[in-house]
Amino acid sequence: MYKNLISGSRTDFVTAFVGNKLANDKDLQLLAANKHIASIDLSECRRITDQGFHQLDLGSLESLDIQECRELSIKTVVRSLHQKCPKLKSLALGNSRGRNRLEDDSLKLIANELPGLQEIHLRGCELVAKPGYDALQQFNELQVLKLEYCRHFTDQCLESLARTSLKHDRLRSLLITNTREFTGRGLEHLNVSSLTELDLSFCWGLVDDALRPLQNATRLRTLRLEYSCADITDVGLAHLMNLGSSLTSFGFGGQDSASITDDFLSQLSSWTTLESLEIYGCPRITDNGMRTLLERLKMLQHLKIYSCPLLTGDFITPSMKTTMRSIEIRRCSLLKCGVIQSLSTMQRLKHLSIHGCPNITIERIKSIQPQLLEEFSQRLISVDLDTDLSDDTLVARDSEDEYI
Repeated sequence: MYKNLISGSRTDFVTAFVGNKLANDKDLQLLAANKHIASIDLSECRRITDQGFHQLDLGSLESLDIQECRELSIKTVVRSLHQKCPKLKSLALGNSRGRNRLEDDSLKLIANELPGLQEIHLRGCELVAKPGYDALQQFNELQVLKLEYCRHFTDQCLESLARTSLKHDRLRSLLITNTREFTGRGLEHLNVSSLTELDLSFCWGLVDDALRPLQNATRLRTLRLEYSCADITDVGLAHLMNLGSSLTSFGFGGQDSASITDDFLSQLSSWTTLESLEIYGCPRITDNGMRTLLERLKMLQHLKIYSCPLLTGDFITPSMKTTMRSIEIRRCSLLKCGVIQSLSTMQRLKHLSIHGCPNITIERIKSIQPQLLEEFSQRLISVDLDTDLSDDTLVARDSEDEYI
């Protein structure tokens, strides 16, 4: 089953990817014989134990992902990496639930044993508080810091990091998600000029003032604010307008982000470099606002819209016919079945998903244009049409094409 675990044309630099929940210690024996592995991804391998991990030769390892490996002891793994991995630069670990959760002592141990890390991705930080986050101050070469489900991460935590491990111009990517205690005001202490990616999704306490420092993040290419905009208004989002010359991917909105209106979409239309746009839970945006926006975004390839109840589908523009590669629409109750006909004219469209839109069902599409579903299944890589998240789903042929 795992003969193709190792990929790479050179014998001195290879990557191993398992990513299978059923993989166990025995399967790792295929990797144990290779002494030139630079990167290993064992995420979701929940049957791998400390004993199996210990048999790997890690002398050449530079990157390791063991997220959701719930049988691995964090203490044992980190100490093993300290002893065996002098070249390690990137580490992703942590479990969203179950055993071996990250705690304050876990972060202190990582900082003490692996101070040379440049990229850190920690998942499942609900049990970590300020003493644990303060341990991250020991890293002096951080370029990527990702903290998922960091319930107790605060503005004070970020301020402390900004004055120590993040004070240099090295930070490229910052992710802080799933916290109510972080308002974003700590960003004013951070040097954002080097950032190319910022993800503050599910930071429910985010406020308008938090976005003001991002005016200086002129290298930013990806910005994610999904489900972080309950208290964000057009005024706060206006602070982001300077990013239009660099940003290629943007996600915003949240649960009933009623303060976001067509006025913001009008401002957003100046971001002509956008290739990916995701909009969540904005009950006040309309077809007119969306159409005005999409007419200007000539480079847009990927569009995702969730829970925007005023949208009917009349926002589809002629320019989308030659650029769009993927479209996902969910829980837009007024979306009309006629939108399917408009989508069928898009020449580059490869991925289509529509869920929870009661006016769109496979039966209704068949009654309007019987051959349309067959055309979709032949031309598109994936089609997923489901009015109520049940089994009423059509999936087209498989493909090796990349879905960006």
